[in-house]
Amino acid sequence: MYTKGAQGEGRHFKAKGMPVVAFGPGNYRLLHSYNEHVTLEEIGTAYNIYREFLSSFNPA
Repeated sequence: MYTKGAQGEGRHFKAKGMPVVAFGPGNYRLLHSYNEHVTLEEIGTAYNIYREFLSSFNPA
């Protein structure tokens, strides 16, 4: 798993041996770089994945 150590509080859980998953739109190679950006297509894809994931907890 790739990490730059800046995904919120995940680094604290990882330090305790807990698995951590960080997910979001964009190219991980550009994280926190001068050229960091995301495309509208990447935002749309992330939105659909988040929506499907969250709806799996409360299928209405």
